[in-house]
Amino acid sequence: MCGRCACTRGPAGVARACAYRNRKDVVVEPNWVLNSDKGYWPSYNVCPQSYTPVLISAAHSHVMQAGCSDSNERVLQSMKWGLVPSWHKGDADNFSTLCTNCRSESMLTKPSFRGAISKGQRCVILADGFYEWQRAKPGKQPYFVTFADTTPTKESIQLCKDDDVFDDDTQSSPFKGRMLTMAGYFDIWRPANGAGQELFTYSIITVESKPPFSEIHDRLPVSGMLNEP
Repeated sequence: MCGRCACTRGPAGVARACAYRNRKDVVVEPNWVLNSDKGYWPSYNVCPQSYTPVLISAAHSHVMQAGCSDSNERVLQSMKWGLVPSWHKGDADNFSTLCTNCRSESMLTKPSFRGAISKGQRCVILADGFYEWQRAKPGKQPYFVTFADTTPTKESIQLCKDDDVFDDDTQSSPFKGRMLTMAGYFDIWRPANGAGQELFTYSIITVESKPPFSEIHDRLPVSGMLNEP
């Protein structure tokens, strides 16, 4: 847990949902950095190894090098779900451990997360909601977890299919208002020979769940808090 989610808003819709009041008391929308919105495709069926919107501080060095304006203290970046540590040698696709989630109880002792944690590379993963399956007899009972005030009506959303995606912001998402926010850590993997592009990846922090959610699953994502405009 969490192993699948939905993020159906286009890049502009994600930015609108993440508007915040900056230190100058002005409501602003975070910019996308490094043209990274191009790697993100809205979908009802986002799985590990997909690129999804992540909100980070503009104080990170790679953001400052990209020339983010002073009015933006937060920026959006598309990152790959499943952390690849910066120390990994060889091709990033060959990293054997799929670090989609990291347990809060043990993440400080895991080599995969040590670098990201020591560098303070915190992030907020954005989604409309996530899916979870409760073990039931016979089979499993699926649930979709989201904020109550952003749940779309039955009339505004069709049944989810594996290929249900929105091409761009011209197709409106049925979800409105705030987005579900999950805390995580990101890391930056760079090719050993210096050739090729940097790879930004993340992992979602989870904790032991409590009732009533524990009736569905024993793990739950940590909420990434955002200040309202």
